Amino acid sequence: MNNHSDQVLSDASGYCLGSFMLNNKLLDITILEAKHFLEPAASIFATMQSIYRKHGAVINEDLFKTSKDVQDYIIACCGLGSEKYELFEHYQNYVIEKWTEREIIKLSDMYKSGKIDLEEFETKMNETKQSTSLSLQSLTGQEIANSCWSGKANIKVSKFYKLQGLMRMKEHDFVILAGSTGVGKSGFAMNLLHDLSTNYPCYFFNFEMGEDEFNQRLVSIDSGLSFNEMEKKDANAAKGIKEAARRLQTRKITSINNSMNLAQIKSYIAKASSQQHIIVFIDHIGLIGVKGFSAYDRMTEVAKELRKISLDYNCTIIGLSQLNRESTRDTGKSPSLSMLRDSGEVEQSANKVLFIWKNDKDEYSLRLLKNRSGNTGVINIDYKKTTQQITELSQYVK
Repeated sequence: MNNHSDQVLSDASGYCLGSFMLNNKLLDITILEAKHFLEPAASIFATMQSIYRKHGAVINEDLFKTSKDVQDYIIACCGLGSEKYELFEHYQNYVIEKWTEREIIKLSDMYKSGKIDLEEFETKMNETKQSTSLSLQSLTGQEIANSCWSGKANIKVSKFYKLQGLMRMKEHDFVILAGSTGVGKSGFAMNLLHDLSTNYPCYFFNFEMGEDEFNQRLVSIDSGLSFNEMEKKDANAAKGIKEAARRLQTRKITSINNSMNLAQIKSYIAKASSQQHIIVFIDHIGLIGVKGFSAYDRMTEVAKELRKISLDYNCTIIGLSQLNRESTRDTGKSPSLSMLRDSGEVEQSANKVLFIWKNDKDEYSLRLLKNRSGNTGVINIDYKKTTQQITELSQYVK
C-alpha cells in the first residue's frame, strides 16, 4: 500500500472525500467544512465544493489539475468511499470529533499563553461545541423513554411543593420572576433560595441589597426572627441567629454582591457549574451591565444571553425583572406579560414567567403566566414581611 493510502486509512477524512467523489449529492447535505480537515484534505475539499457549486458536479479534470500527488490521494480516497449516507455520516462525525479535539487543545494553549482572555476562550469554546452538535442522530427507544420520565430533570424542592407541581421547573430552565417595586420579588427569591439550597449549590447575584441586608433576610427566613427581634440582641435572639447561621452554613449558598456585566456573569457560572447542577438567581436582570442603543435592545441582549447560558452550562437561571411604569398605576389590574419593563425578548426567551402580585386588598399571590412545561395558574401565598417568610396557601390552576 502506498503512502497516500496509509495516510487516508489513518484518517476518516479520506473516506469522506471518497464518498463525495462517488456521490456528489453528499456535498449538498454534509455539515463538514474545510476547517474540519487536515491538509491536503482541507484544500481538496474546498476545491471540490467550489467545482460542485459552479458546475453542479465534481469534474475530475478540474480537481486533478492541481498536482500528481493530489490525483493519487483522491484515487486512494475513492477506494475507501461509499455512496451510502449512513456510512458517510459515521465518518463525518468522526472527522468533526477529531477537529474538536484539536480545537480544544489549541484554545487551551492560547489561553494558557495569554494570547486570549477567559471571555474569548469561553466564546470560542462555545462556538466549537455548537459546531459539533449539528449532526443528526437517530433516537433510540431508551433515549425517548428517558426524555419522557417526568422526574429525570425536575428541580427538587423541599417547601414550595404547590408551585413546583404547577410550574414543573426543570434543569436548564430560564425563569423570569417579575413584580413591581416593593411587592416582594427579592423576598420571594430569597425564600426560593432557602428552599432550593437544600438540594443544590445556589449562587445569588445581588445587585439590589447590601451584603448585610442579604444575610439578615436569609437568617430571618430560616429562623422566623424579625429584623426588630434580631436588633435587640437579647439571649433568645442571639441563640436563634446562631442556630440559623449554623444551619445555613451547611448549605452551599454563595452571594455575589458587586455589579457585573454579562461576560463576567457567564464566566462565573462557567467556573461554578463544572461539577454539578447549580441554581443561579439574578436580582435583577435590568441591572446587568450590557451595551445597547436602548433599554429594549439591552434587555433583548440580556434575555437571549441568559437563555443561552442556561443551555450551555449546567445551571438553571432565575432572573428577577421589574415591571413597566404603566402597570403600577392600576393596582386592581391583573398582571400580564406585557407588563415586563423594557421587556425586549424576555418573554420569548424565558421558559417560564412567574409574577409575585399584590392586589388592592393587600393579598399576595404567585401567578404563573407562561409555562412551557405545563399549565399556568395562581397560588395564593402568605407573606410575613416582618420575617420575610412566604408560605403557600390555596392553588388555582387555569
